[in-house]
Amino acid sequence: KYSTIEFEKKQYISVDGCYLTYDFNQFIWMFSETKACDIFQKYVDFGVLVSVSSVILVLDSATFVILRKKYKLSTFHTPKAKRHNEIMFYVQSVSQMLLYVFCYFFYCILSRYATNGWTLFLYTTVSWSIMHSVEGVIITVFNIRLIFRLRSSAVKE
Repeated sequence: KYSTIEFEKKQYISVDGCYLTYDFNQFIWMFSETKACDIFQKYVDFGVLVSVSSVILVLDSATFVILRKKYKLSTFHTPKAKRHNEIMFYVQSVSQMLLYVFCYFFYCILSRYATNGWTLFLYTTVSWSIMHSVEGVIITVFNIRLIFRLRSSAVKE
């Protein structure tokens, strides 16, 4: 036999009638339905995600252009290992950005079209958790040589 525990909505953040609560029936954090919250949700919450992503995209694009110019001009003067490290760092950054964009798409766009609580939970909470997990995998994969180098130097001491 299963028992159900009912949780009441609890107010966590409140500014001018705009507050954020977790709705246990719909499996999601929700803003109150006020004008202030509507503005905050559409322009501040989502705007910050888009702004940060845009800045990272511009920096990654500039890095790509700089790396291309640098290695076209000095292919013979730059050590191969250094070139490889810089390119791998760039690929790591782009991989993480693609992961963020993918998660933001699920979290901010697809979640609006969820038909039930479980799909909403999948599009929001699960996608956010997967993003953080996969980000750790990306960092580990791209830095495995550094991890082994640090581990071997710790063993020698």
